[in-house]
Formats: sequence, C-alpha cells, structure tokens
Amino acid sequence: MTEESDRDYDRDLGVIEAISVVTRSCPNGGVTKAAQQALEAIKTGGPDTLRQQAFFVLTAIQGWRGERARQVHRSLSHYLESKTVALESKTVALESKTVPLESKTDQQEPKKPEESHD
Repeated sequence: MTEESDRDYDRDLGVIEAISVVTRSCPNGGVTKAAQQALEAIKTGGPDTLRQQAFFVLTAIQGWRGERARQVHRSLSHYLESKTVALESKTVALESKTVPLESKTDQQEPKKPEESHD
C-alpha cells in the first residue's frame, strides 16, 4: 500500500479490514485486544459472526479519536446499518405473508375413553 492510500480516510473499509486497522492503529491496548479477539471469532465462526463482532468492536472504539478512528467508526456503522435494513426488510416480508388459521370445524375434540359396562 502506498502512503497516499493509507491516508485515504474517506473510503469505507470492509469489516475485517476495519477491525484489522484497530489492531494496528488504536493506541488503547484493551481495544486492540478486543479487536484481535473479534478477528479470531470471525475466523472460527465464519461470516455469521461478522455482524456481532462488528458491533463489539464499534462499541470498544468509542473513546478512540482521530481521522483513522472516524473512518473505522463510519465503516462499521455503515455495515451495521445496512445489515439492520436488510433484516428489517426480511421481517416486513415475513409479516406481510398471511397464514390461514385453522377454523373451529377443523379442530377435533379429543375423544373420551369409552367406559366399559362389565
């Protein structure tokens, strides 16, 4: 990477790239460790863990300041917003589907055991 591309703080980073930047650039050791743990969780858990780990790192970097911090914060926020919108769209689609309810005539009363007349 050239120095100029390193200084391109206007572009959004991918989730893994953003978390990796935290491990290299954030001066807070606790935040750096949280980012390293997030990368490990993504390695073991796969893509299904991205949203959760992005949220954890975004929460951890709240006190980090500077241009790179703003870029990482913006990138993770945009990712999480896009995932939230996608989930809301799926929820609305599911809610709009109607499922017929059983009518009372379709439901049968449980049969009572017959008494023996011995």
